[in-house]
Amino acid sequence: MKKNALSWDYYTRKTRFKQILRIMRITTVLLFVTIFFASAEESYAQNARVNISKSNVALSEILDEIESQTDYLFLYNNQVDVNRRLSVKAKQKPVSQVLNNIFDNTDTQFSMEGTHIVLSKKACG
Repeated sequence: MKKNALSWDYYTRKTRFKQILRIMRITTVLLFVTIFFASAEESYAQNARVNISKSNVALSEILDEIESQTDYLFLYNNQVDVNRRLSVKAKQKPVSQVLNNIFDNTDTQFSMEGTHIVLSKKACG
């Protein structure tokens, strides 16, 4: 009788150990996947660089040039003046820096959300 009791105890310990190892493996995989996705989203925004040399052109043409050189897509409504003429010269500069220069001292603001750049009017206040 004692032999059966000992073998049952050994069996339950062995299956618990396997179950704990399985949970640890799943947790490790999920952790690495989460870290990978978190770093992948941030890295694109930092690495997207453009070369633009335009003089006295409409803002819409500059936005089209940024779209063609990157995976970004601009979203804006008719309150944003895309017919405004300006000059831009940027060599291997990040998109965010170029946009900061374009919209500095204007009533337009931008926000980068994934691969979309949303242009909007600045709130009064």
